[in-house]
Amino acid sequence: MTVQEFYESYFVKYPHISTDTRTITKGSIFIALKGENFDGNQYARKAIESGAVCAIVDDESMASESCFYVNDSLQFLQDLARYHLFPCRRSGILCRILFPGCLPEVPREGSPGVLCIRDNTY
Repeated sequence: MTVQEFYESYFVKYPHISTDTRTITKGSIFIALKGENFDGNQYARKAIESGAVCAIVDDESMASESCFYVNDSLQFLQDLARYHLFPCRRSGILCRILFPGCLPEVPREGSPGVLCIRDNTY
C-alpha cells in the first residue's frame, strides 16, 4: 500500500496515529516502530485488540487484514507526515517525483511559486 492510498483510505477517516499501545483509542492507527530495546511489531495485535483500526508493521510475518506490511515503518510514518503537511507536494512538481501517479502537475510561476517549492524542499 502506498502512502497516498493509505492517506486516502484510512488517515482521512481516522486521523489519530499512535506509536504506543498505551495511548491507543478506538479508531486510531498504530504504527509499529523499532528501537534498540523494543520492537513495536510485537504489539500490533494488542493495538488492534485495544481499538486501533489498523496497524502498520515492517515484519512480514505480522501482516494480516488489519496489519499492513511496509518495508520500513519509520520511513512510512515520515512519508505520511510529509504527504499530510505539504499539500503543495501533492499537486506540484515535487509530488510527481515523490508520489508518482498523484494529481496532475500544477504549473507555478513567479516568486510565490518559487517560494512555495523552495520552502517545502527544506
